[in-house]
Amino acid sequence: MNRRVDYLVTEEEINLTRGPSGLGFNIVGGTDQQFAKQYGPVYTLYLGSQTTVVLHGYEAVKEALIDQGDEFLGRGPIPIIDDTQRGYGILFSNGDTWKQMRRFSLMTLRDFGMGKRSLEERIQEEAQFLTEELRKSEAQPFNPAVTLSCATCNVICSILFNERFHYKDKTFHSLLDSLNKNFNRVSSLWNQIYNLWPKLIKPLPGEHRAFSKRLKDVHYFVLEKVKEHQKSLDHNNPRDYIDCFLSRMEQEKENPESEFHLENLATCGSNLFSAGVETTTATLSYGFLLLMKYPEVQAKVHEEIDRVIGRTRSPCMKDKMKLPYTEAVLHEIQRYITLIPSNLAHAVVRDTKFRQYVIPKGTVVLPLLSPILYDCKEFPNPEKFDPGHFLDKNGSFRKTKYFVAFSMVTFRHHRYDELVRMLYKVHNECPHITRVYSIGRSVKGRHLYVLEFSDYPGIHEPLEPEVKYVGNMHGNEVLGRELLLQLSEFLCEEFRNRNQRIVRLVEDTRIHIMPSMNPDGYEVAAAAQERDVSGYLVGRNNANGVDLNRNFPDLNTYIYYNEKNGGPNHHLPLPDNWKSQVEPETQAVIQWIRSFNFVLSANLHGGAVVANYPYDKSLEHRVRGFRRTANTPTPDDKLFQKLAKVYSYAHGWMHQGWNCGDYFPDGITNGASWYSLSKGMQDFNYLHTNCFEITLELSCDKFPLQGELQREWLGNREALIQFLEQVHQGIKGMVRDENYNNLADAVISVGGINHDVTSGAHGDYFRLLLPGTYTVTATAPGFDPETVSVTVGPAEPKLVNFQLKRSTPQAAPKRRIPNSGHRGRVLPKKVQPRAARKKETMMKQPQRGPA
Repeated sequence: MNRRVDYLVTEEEINLTRGPSGLGFNIVGGTDQQFAKQYGPVYTLYLGSQTTVVLHGYEAVKEALIDQGDEFLGRGPIPIIDDTQRGYGILFSNGDTWKQMRRFSLMTLRDFGMGKRSLEERIQEEAQFLTEELRKSEAQPFNPAVTLSCATCNVICSILFNERFHYKDKTFHSLLDSLNKNFNRVSSLWNQIYNLWPKLIKPLPGEHRAFSKRLKDVHYFVLEKVKEHQKSLDHNNPRDYIDCFLSRMEQEKENPESEFHLENLATCGSNLFSAGVETTTATLSYGFLLLMKYPEVQAKVHEEIDRVIGRTRSPCMKDKMKLPYTEAVLHEIQRYITLIPSNLAHAVVRDTKFRQYVIPKGTVVLPLLSPILYDCKEFPNPEKFDPGHFLDKNGSFRKTKYFVAFSMVTFRHHRYDELVRMLYKVHNECPHITRVYSIGRSVKGRHLYVLEFSDYPGIHEPLEPEVKYVGNMHGNEVLGRELLLQLSEFLCEEFRNRNQRIVRLVEDTRIHIMPSMNPDGYEVAAAAQERDVSGYLVGRNNANGVDLNRNFPDLNTYIYYNEKNGGPNHHLPLPDNWKSQVEPETQAVIQWIRSFNFVLSANLHGGAVVANYPYDKSLEHRVRGFRRTANTPTPDDKLFQKLAKVYSYAHGWMHQGWNCGDYFPDGITNGASWYSLSKGMQDFNYLHTNCFEITLELSCDKFPLQGELQREWLGNREALIQFLEQVHQGIKGMVRDENYNNLADAVISVGGINHDVTSGAHGDYFRLLLPGTYTVTATAPGFDPETVSVTVGPAEPKLVNFQLKRSTPQAAPKRRIPNSGHRGRVLPKKVQPRAARKKETMMKQPQRGPA
């Protein structure tokens, strides 16, 4: 084994000053700067019997926690906490416990953030109680710390067990007292000594005993609330975090290895209190002090809030973009106070090559935050409190990747090689339900990879619908790419955890996920971001400079002509020379969607926040920004609106309407009514295949900072799942002949909706429909049509099979196919040889409109 780090510093050389982190002796400040200057950004400290690798500066921390995040996922030991929490919970757990508790908690908190009573509403309500309590001081000097703790703790209580306490409640104050004392004493000299030699100190009397007792008091407080919930639990109507956890325990009660048990529940609750109450209270207290010290800053904040919000309503999240100075002040407070300067300790989970060193498995790693937040190149004059650190020259809020107030996020952007590794990582973790395949290559030769999820990957199961997601069509619009990678991990992990909703989705659906349709453009955009080269269009196009969402054959012209003059309403043919007119990426996608009988699809973009549905091209082509009311609906307009609303209302904030300076009612829009777009992929799917596709614009920033990815994932996760579930609606069935041979390319028509679909190669068809009663007809050349009346409900799709009878020989020469336009591929494959089909195809080309 190689030496871990070239430079070793002995225990005697460490500055034994008290610090707030509680992670061994505090080395943040001048001592750390001296060590980094002398030994470089990576060096080793011996803290008692513990070897600790210290990372100093943005690049070293980023390389560890983001670029090599999987290796640095472990949590370093803190004996005084580990003795009580025993590896359970969120903050100080490792491995599967940490993964499952973290994912469950993020999901649950996210769900209650958009449920019956949003997290924002809870905070607004508590802010009113806080304001009333502060008014009682009657402008006399007082310490607001306890009152602020009460308000913060009540918000967490509301989420955890749907309850709030009066600010004078004795039980409430006992809880706050335990939290406050442990926060202040975790870094005491005695407790730091305990962390270095726990076996030696544990039997002795001292502060560590009182600390452990207070931890247990919080633990028992949560357990008492759990017992109350168990008596009134309704699995169908969860009220809060505890109810959700108890329901998950019930689901996994037959699993002896389940992480969902009472000890984890109590510890997770304790962690949420510990992580939320004192950190928020301390930040608010410091904020008040800084505003008092800098009255000119306070005056500007007041002016902006009065101008934007006024004094008659509470502020809300949608005000955030209109308050750049206030946002800058909040960020500068967190940067300036650097509440957790040395971060929580990490540990490598395997032997890890890091730069020129090899770090053995289990080694504690301390990624310092203070040097990042006080980086003089990113924040000129960092010792000065200056909101200008987060404002650009125009006074707009300036985002920076150096803002890491509590930790550097583990969500990150993935370059091409990293994306490929991620796809195969998911496949290796879930080999029985996934398949990685390529549909072709980009201009630069990069594979266009797809990750498939199915209980029988690589096989189409009759009556199982196929659905797809496509991301990163524009290389510089990257959020969709990262969301689809997160979705892939999520589906795999939740399937392995036997989450019944995800198990049912994977077993009943064949899901295809393409994170990047334009990997060449992404590499250009990512390189520009690393060089801090701004440009709205940098990396948007492919390597040939072509916008891929304006590169598909224009079928709208033909459908608008056919709607007026008569002609096919679906599966419109392509020009003979279509391959010479499109880019390699476009050709690969066209061949892909012709090879699979996709039913539903979404194309993920950035630059706005709205769910956009067909048609994209208006009857009279309009330029963006002019005559924005050119609504051009499809025959399935109401269905498309419903699909778009499903995503919008399941999304964290899309449905609110106001986003990125635009307003879209319900967070949806008809594409052509926004601006007309010709040769787009969305309309092409609808007009050339059976696939119903919408376009999801998901972020104001086309290339958001890594620090925003976790919030975006939480805002989109439920929407991504709900949209996949929408494929299971309407009607589906088999089309067969009298001998039970499957009939491919049979036409399924619905009365009153001038858009047909066809059966696939296996004879199965899928027709998305809203609830209602419909007249449905199946037709195929050489067979008599069959018509049935069908009532569609709001839940599972209605199974409607057709068995067509052969036409009499006399009628065969004159048979006509209603709404034919399926490129001639309508004869059953098991009935007629390919040569005959090809000849008939040439004779029956569908009618086209003007060129």
